[in-house]
Amino acid sequence: MLNSADTVSVMADARGLDPGAVGPELAWGVSAEWTSLAHMRPILALEESLGRQRRPDEIVSLANIGSVDKLLSAKKSSSPDADRCCLDRSC
Repeated sequence: MLNSADTVSVMADARGLDPGAVGPELAWGVSAEWTSLAHMRPILALEESLGRQRRPDEIVSLANIGSVDKLLSAKKSSSPDADRCCLDRSC
C-alpha cells in the first residue's frame, strides 16, 4: 500500500494513468508502460513538486513506485534534507 495520495496523484498525472492504475507493482523495467522515456515524465513532475532538480544517481534510484512514495513522504517531514535521506538510505 502506498503511503501518500501525493504519490498517486504525481505518478498518475505524469504518466497519464487512471489513479487506480498506480499501485505497488508499478516499476521501471517491470511495468510494460514504464519505459526509459516514460521514466522522465514522472521525474520532471517530482522535480517540480520538490522544487529542485534531481541528480542523475537520484533519478536512477527512483525506479519504482515505492521509492517515489518514500521521497514524497520524506518531503513532508520537518527536515530540510529529508528528500535526500531516503535516497541515501541513511534514515
